[in-house]
Amino acid sequence: MSRIFIDGFEHGSLGLWEIDSDTGVAAIISTGVIDGNYSVRLTEVVRMSRPLGTTYNEIFIAGKFRFVSHFSSCHIFDLDKGTTRILGIGVSTAKVIHLYRGGTAIASATTGEVSSNVDYLIEFQAKIDSSAGVGKVLLDGATIINWTSNTKPGADEDFNILRIGDTDFAYEQNMVIDNIIVDTTAFPGNTKIMGLLPNAIGASTEWAPSAAGENFECVDEVPPTTDNSVHANTASALDLYNVSALNSLAGAIKCVQISALAEILSETTVPKVQIAFGHNSSVVFSASLTPGTAGSPAHVSQLWEENPITTAAFTPSEISSLQIGVKAATG
Repeated sequence: MSRIFIDGFEHGSLGLWEIDSDTGVAAIISTGVIDGNYSVRLTEVVRMSRPLGTTYNEIFIAGKFRFVSHFSSCHIFDLDKGTTRILGIGVSTAKVIHLYRGGTAIASATTGEVSSNVDYLIEFQAKIDSSAGVGKVLLDGATIINWTSNTKPGADEDFNILRIGDTDFAYEQNMVIDNIIVDTTAFPGNTKIMGLLPNAIGASTEWAPSAAGENFECVDEVPPTTDNSVHANTASALDLYNVSALNSLAGAIKCVQISALAEILSETTVPKVQIAFGHNSSVVFSASLTPGTAGSPAHVSQLWEENPITTAAFTPSEISSLQIGVKAATG
């Protein structure tokens, strides 16, 4: 596997992240964005964390960042093992990007200060090793840090959490973030993330809508909510939806990630949900995913790098005829 996670925040939500705050705020913004309709802004002492699902020894990350005026310091990408910081990059109070092994700066950008209120593409390669480790940073495609030595701060040889921002830092961070991409094999490069929403019923409508109208009209909100929803308590019940058209700016399609906001209500016949991907009358499904509990819905998602029906790279025409949805599962 190569690409394992993306988030352009075009669903208007931070639901794919865990948010920890001390005195700060993580907020979706729709004005002053970097790309698309939405970005995230972190102010003061706050961080957003994404569990990676398993441990990794090497990874490539990309994101778009704007350091807002009057910021003092910012954690850009931290790769952690539980609560331990393994390797990361951040902007110091001198406004220079540094590579950190644990909490110690071990390399500095060759380009000097970053500017306020400028949009940057920042990419980070991290490999953990006591002698052949790698900490490489690209700024708008140009290498500014290329550390090849010890990147192992202690006994841990891998990491399992990506974090942006920090909750244990004395300085004010103030940054706008967009288009986060995690890959296991190569720098993601300058990638655009587009949000496609349900806009018509698909080939199956086996879930019940909570309000009058078509099923898709209960699941097309931005940001997603459970105020209106579809529900099912029958194993294998399937709902499919057509989606909005692909933006004409699309080039090579690197992956498709489908997300849903889901919760288990009082019934337990179908305690799991599967993400559905449909194309040309064929439908495939993710593994069974665990929703949130009643009143505390959780975002579940599935990423495919290739069309799971053709096992080839996605094409724009396939996305234009895509159907997405949910299937009730017993586990």
